[in-house]
Order: sequence, then C-alpha cells, then structure tokens
Amino acid sequence: MRRAPRGLSVLIAAALTLALEVGLRGELPEAHAYEFWTRARTSGEVYTLQGFRLIGGEAAVGRRRFTQSVGLVLYDLGEFQRRRRRAGRAARSGLLVTWHSELRLEHDFGTYLTGRLVTSPGHRQDALDLIPELDESALSLTLLYGHLTVEGLLGGRLELELGRLAPLETLGALPIDGVRVRAAVARELEVRIGAGLAVRDTSPLGVASYELDGAPGAACHEYVEAAAGQLGSWQLIDRSRAIRDGKLTSDYELCPQREQAMPTLALALATRRTGPWHAELGYRIARSRTVGRLGAVDRLPTPDLGLYPNEAGQAPAWGTNLEQVYGSAQARLTWGPVRVEPLALVRASVVHSVIDRAELSASLGLGRHRVQPSVSRFVPTFDTDSIWNVFGARASLDLSTEYRYDGAATSGVGSIWARRYDSDEGPAAWAWGGSAGLERAVARRVSVLVRALADAGFGGRRAALSAAAHWRAPRAELTARGALVWVTPEASAGAASDPSTMSTAATTATLRLSDEVGVHALLELRAGSDGPGARALGVLDLALRSER
Repeated sequence: MRRAPRGLSVLIAAALTLALEVGLRGELPEAHAYEFWTRARTSGEVYTLQGFRLIGGEAAVGRRRFTQSVGLVLYDLGEFQRRRRRAGRAARSGLLVTWHSELRLEHDFGTYLTGRLVTSPGHRQDALDLIPELDESALSLTLLYGHLTVEGLLGGRLELELGRLAPLETLGALPIDGVRVRAAVARELEVRIGAGLAVRDTSPLGVASYELDGAPGAACHEYVEAAAGQLGSWQLIDRSRAIRDGKLTSDYELCPQREQAMPTLALALATRRTGPWHAELGYRIARSRTVGRLGAVDRLPTPDLGLYPNEAGQAPAWGTNLEQVYGSAQARLTWGPVRVEPLALVRASVVHSVIDRAELSASLGLGRHRVQPSVSRFVPTFDTDSIWNVFGARASLDLSTEYRYDGAATSGVGSIWARRYDSDEGPAAWAWGGSAGLERAVARRVSVLVRALADAGFGGRRAALSAAAHWRAPRAELTARGALVWVTPEASAGAASDPSTMSTAATTATLRLSDEVGVHALLELRAGSDGPGARALGVLDLALRSER
C-alpha cells in the first residue's frame, strides 16, 4: 500500500484540525503578527591606491573591501494599533511601539591593510600597527543605531526612545546608548531630554568614526613627570608589554582615555513644528573619569602619578569632554508667490569659552526660482582630550549665495562663495570660488548633466569640468561620465607650484532584477600626473524600491 508523502500528511492533518475548530467555535482563530521591513545591502570594492616613497619607485597598494549592512524595522509591536483598528477607534491616536536598527559588517583583505611597511633597515611592521584606525575597516561589526520607540503615551504628549540613538541635531551628532524623552508641556512647546553613555570605539558593537578624540590610538600621549623642581612633558605612552602580533588588529594601539565611559546629558526646549515659526534652546555636556596610573609606579624613570599632570593632586576625578549651549530660530513665511525661510543659529563651546558656530541665512523663493544668501562663522572645537585642539583647522568666516532653478525638463544650480581664514601671524587669508550645474532631459529616457567649478586663494587653485549622460529604462539604468581636473597648489617658500591635471572616465549601471532587488556596478578609469588608476564597485541592493 502506497503512503502519502510526510509533508502532505501534515498539511491534511492541519486542515482537518482547523476545520474541526471552526465547526466547534463558529469562527477562525485569531492570528497574531506584526509588520516588519528589512533592507540588506552587500557591496564590494576593488581598486588600487598610488603611494609615494622617498626612495624607490611609487608603491601601489590594493583595497579589497567587503561591506554587508542589514536594516530592520518592526512596526506595531504588541499590536496596540491593530487592536484599535479592529475596535473601530482611531488607529493613529494611542500607543505605538516600533523598532529601528542598522547593523554593518566591514572587512578589507587588500594589501592596504594586510601589507607590511619598512620602518627601519631590516625591520618591517604591519600597516595596522602604524595606523590603528584601519582596524575598523579590517574587520568590524558595528551597530550604527538600534532603538525601541514608544509613541502615544499620556494621550500623545510623551514619546520614549531606548537603545542606541543617533539623532542629527543642531548640536551635532553624538550617538548615545541610553534613553531620549520628548514631552509636550504646552500646546506649542516641548521638552527633549537625552541621557546615556556616548558611543565610543570601545562600546559594545561600537563605531570608531563616532569617536570624539581624534588622536590616533598609537599616538596617544601621557604626561611623564620630571625630577623634583622641573617640569614634566607629554610623551608617547610607554608600552612595556608583550606584542601579540595580531593580524586584524593593531598591536600598538593603547589610548586609555578612549576606554573610559562617557556619561552624556542633553536638554532642549523647543516649539512644536506645527506653525510657521520654530525656535529651540539646548544644552549638552559629556564627562569621563580621569585615567590614573597606567602600570607600576616605577615603570618610568620618575614615579608615575597618572596619565594627566598630578604633581600637586590637581587632576580631578572627572573631566569635561564637551559642554555646549545653543539657540536657533527659523520660519516659513509666504506672501502670495513669494516664499521666505530665514534661519538664525548660534552655538557656544563652554569648555573652550568660544562661540564656535554662528549662521544667518534666508531662502527666497519665487515660482521655480530660489536664492539663498548666508553668512556664517565657524571655529573648530574638539573633545578636550583631542590633539586636534592644537593642530586643528583655522577659524573662518563664510559668505555665500546659492541659486537654484527647478523646471519641468531643465534644472540648474549655481553658487559663489568667499571664505576668510583667521591668522595669528600676518593678514588673514582669503579663498573664493563658484560652481554651476545644468541638467536637461533631451529625450524621454535620456538626460544630460554638465557641471563646472573653480576656486582660488588660500591653499592654491583648482578647476574642474564634468559631463554625464544618463539613460533609464523600466528595468535598467546606465550612466557615462567624464571629467577634467586642474590643480595648482599654493607655492611654498622658495619653491614654485607644480600644476597637475587629471582626467577620469566612468560608467555606472543598475539592473533591476525585480521591484525590490537590483545590482549596481561602477567602473572608473583615470589618468593624471601620478600615473593611471582604476576602480571597480559592485552593490547588491535588496531594497531597491524603498530607495528610489
């Protein structure tokens, strides 16, 4: 006697069970589920970098980069909105719980990271040992953000976010592992509070690019005390320990201040974005514990009292990494066909005792035309532990005007700008320039784009001209472009500048395998004063529809 396949037997049994249950209860059992959305992207890059050596020919190092990212959104966890909808109530008013996250894996197995460099005759070191920041690309698994959002509490007046938060705010991005609360305290006024630990390289699934320090891990300094009555000095950290010779991490990276937890608190009072006006006032502070001794007291010629100067017990138990206060105001006004959007912003670094950012601008629109003049002041500030507070860029004053036209078949943009860099010695240095671009549809599926830019002044002169043609079909896209770049560096003392020219030709293609799956490819060839070069890039896109 022949038997039905096992899988078919299971389906028949399930169908009979469901039919029996429906017959006894008179209705189908309730099914519980939630809505989810996911995006996965796999990309690979293969290209060669040209290196410079004082002795011998030019070095060519290869990059072989693999990146995998996965985004996940879970909607209506707990089915609160679904229950309101089934009960005939307003679905959008009430409790709503969601999850948002982005996870990324990076690996580079090219000679750029796996190579060895000659540091002295007969001695070579891994590139990762000399440039420890490379280990993030060598092999890293990072959580860019991942948080649970709870909306609709207290009648819609309270919202909570818990997890790894990476908000882009006026203060600048400083992701935290913690909680963020948004509460409406009046009809047009809300309070935002964020508290937690700043995301650092040493955080669980941490992101090194979020690190505020700015000092290479193998170049971190410690304060070395001198003999009695003499001043000590900052020196590279003494590494009197065994070298493990790791292949995917730096053997010499040691930066204790980066390993300290950094509690962060942010407060803001803002108008709700329900009208033409919006204003905001905020404050943020981040602190970390002071690093003490790095080893035995007698590991140095003089007794080690800690990472920071502490001869008289002056090192505090905690130090302030950053402290900022800011205010902003903007509006959207309309008088007939005229649209005006003014913006004013000011931010101060309390720990540096300086206004490090100020901006005043206005966007003026009429029909398809828009003009935006602006003036801004920028003073670079960094984490108080960072060496870039000494070697950072100069403060600058920016003046700019941008014009934009958005037509049915033609669009264009143009801008002019001037920037003045402060100088402690001699007159201030100026740089200026402009750019323009024009895009036009020349056929049903074909468009062309032409761009040009030029700037001169502080640092040298450069100019570029590029043109591209784009063809789009229902299942495929193809772009071809070419560019010419001219660069003349600023002449150094006693030496003339050496102008250079570079040309590039590139082709990019996108093939849609389905509505939500596509493949992107890029091939680029270049020629210039430093020799020829090539670059290739491939991307498997599993969320093509959502990104269009």
